Amino acid sequence: MARCASWRPRQKCRRHSSPGLPVTCQDCWRPCFRKTEPGHRRCEECEQSIAQLPGADVKLALLAEGDISPDVLDYLASDSDPLVALEVAQMQDHQHDAATAPAGRAHHHH
Repeated sequence: MARCASWRPRQKCRRHSSPGLPVTCQDCWRPCFRKTEPGHRRCEECEQSIAQLPGADVKLALLAEGDISPDVLDYLASDSDPLVALEVAQMQDHQHDAATAPAGRAHHHH
């Protein structure tokens, strides 16, 4: 059985109004270890918790890891931070291109 390898944001840090990147403050974050689907790094609850944080750097780090559930990608696509929304749009375009490209031809010719 796979276990979640994510850090989970905590709401009770006295020093920070919102969590920075994981492990920068142990009051902001704690490890999860919940059971996950095989092949997934983190459970859906951690993914959603991180996606709802206000800081763009944490959400961009989540996106950089890849393997994000479609629901979380859709949520982040309308993020108030344009960098996050743009990153999601590029990921979704890439997934669409990969799904529609003929075998052996990854690039479009205009």
